[in-house]
Amino acid sequence: MEIHLRGIRNVLKYADVLDGAPDKPENIVEYENFVWLYTPVKGIFYCDVKVAQEIKKGQTVGHMEDYFGTFLMDIKAPVDGKVLFLTTSPAMKENGLIMGIGEL
Repeated sequence: MEIHLRGIRNVLKYADVLDGAPDKPENIVEYENFVWLYTPVKGIFYCDVKVAQEIKKGQTVGHMEDYFGTFLMDIKAPVDGKVLFLTTSPAMKENGLIMGIGEL
């Protein structure tokens, strides 16, 4: 929550609503490519990674099961990168968005 409050304070400082200069962010990482990972089948996605985790190409990031618990397939990372976000609902339609990856 603190990161969000810091961001709001920075915006208000930048707009001269609050006194002072905005805080400069540290350790900025810029990604040249973003990869959206989709599931090829519908079912329930069980995730094995967390936001901000670095992953390797070919690494299993989770798996799909049908609605009755039958294993369908592993989902593998298509690139080396860092997990930027995860879809919070495990229920996936065919071609459902699973996660965003910042390619390293």
